[in-house]
Amino acid sequence: MRPAILTAFLLAVVSGCGNSASGTPPATAPASSGASTPFIHRLWHATISPNADSAPAYLPHVPIGHGRHAAVVYTLAANNTDNCNPGNPVRRATLTAFNAGNGQVLWRRSTTGPSRCSTAGPVVDPTGKWVYAVGLDGKLHRYASGTGVEMIGRGWPETYTLMPNVEKASATPTIDNKYIYVTTSGFIGDQGHYEGHLVSINLATGQENVFNTLCSNIHALLGPAPGSRNYCPYVTSGLFGRGNGVIDPRTGNVWIASGNGPWNGKTNWGDSVLELNPAGTRIIGSFTPGDQAYLGSHDLDLGSTGPAILPAIKRNSRTYHLVSQGGKGPGCSGCRSAAIYLLDVDQLRRTVGKLGGELGTVSAPGGSEILTAGAVWISRSKQIWVYYANDSGITGYRLAGSNPGNFRLVAAWHTGRAGTTPVISAGDLYVAHNGAVDIYRLTDHKLLGSAPTGNIHWEYPLVVGHHLYMTDESGHLTAYAVGT
Repeated sequence: MRPAILTAFLLAVVSGCGNSASGTPPATAPASSGASTPFIHRLWHATISPNADSAPAYLPHVPIGHGRHAAVVYTLAANNTDNCNPGNPVRRATLTAFNAGNGQVLWRRSTTGPSRCSTAGPVVDPTGKWVYAVGLDGKLHRYASGTGVEMIGRGWPETYTLMPNVEKASATPTIDNKYIYVTTSGFIGDQGHYEGHLVSINLATGQENVFNTLCSNIHALLGPAPGSRNYCPYVTSGLFGRGNGVIDPRTGNVWIASGNGPWNGKTNWGDSVLELNPAGTRIIGSFTPGDQAYLGSHDLDLGSTGPAILPAIKRNSRTYHLVSQGGKGPGCSGCRSAAIYLLDVDQLRRTVGKLGGELGTVSAPGGSEILTAGAVWISRSKQIWVYYANDSGITGYRLAGSNPGNFRLVAAWHTGRAGTTPVISAGDLYVAHNGAVDIYRLTDHKLLGSAPTGNIHWEYPLVVGHHLYMTDESGHLTAYAVGT
């Protein structure tokens, strides 16, 4: 087993928030009121341009020159409030390194190119030596964490798409000790001949592997020219959900969830959850809802969020491995509420290329589509919870049951406060929405307080110890000290 780092989160899997349909929230208790407010103090406030539509990244001990070291926060400003609208593209994506203590800009690096924007954030590697950022040129760039000097050579910068005019990096890349993973999707409106794919880059050698969710028999980046060896006649199936490319800490395998697109269980994997080997070259397990054709024809992407990997569960001398998967659509063609699927990893490995096979489904918060991945928490009593947020609120689901025959997620707490990606740190739940980042104590779900922020799209918090860093749609990065 290789140790894995899930960038910008530990057990929390990241995602974003967007428009949702209305629905009825689960019949659970609202958040408790009257809680004491924790110490929330703004440390500094910085401007970025245009905005960083993602979470920041962080390194604790970076050499910044003259024998000095500092904690550093990185943002990638690569979107604007038009969200990749073709009439108002982002002309420049800028990676900025800030001194985490005082907000001083240490360095900036920018890319330009035919891509209209990116909603991915930066990512740091386990050694602390490098910070990575996708560019508008369709390449992943590698910079020295302290100086911003870019590595050129040995494959860097690495190409993650041959069609940056129609394909973008939507989710923040993920990284472990051997690979960095980049996922792609199309721009808003599903415009152009794009396909979702996973690019796995060996950090030591620079070697790239490509897994295409459409035409997966082609092991190379796809191109736009019909008749060429790397052309796929099918389109869409984008990997746009927050938290795509999540790394399983037990196995090092990488998980993705695709959006609308054709499915045949062999080479086309629209609306599917896929477990791939660490190199990203081979399918280990798969799940595709039985109503996949209905989801695809009604624009109800399963992959509007990445998979959430639950901790291993031991029951009666056996160990079980489960995954939850949200989405836009219902669990059946006649159902109305958006569903969260509970999946058995061992079952997925036995039924690759088959439809159905989930352990069960539960209604999403408010019955509305989910554009966030789940944040996973283990209580002191060893109960497993997964939290999802959308425009209809935040729901905490508790895992119940003793074996695959009765494992299920139960909606055990709900609040009507909307939110983007939930982030868990030190027993507290942080959820951003327009105007504030709310902080809940997980043991009793009391709302402890809120840190002011601007309007939010895909942005979500970065929490490091007693410090909170938050980007917003106004082109700001704000740092807070948070404590009780």
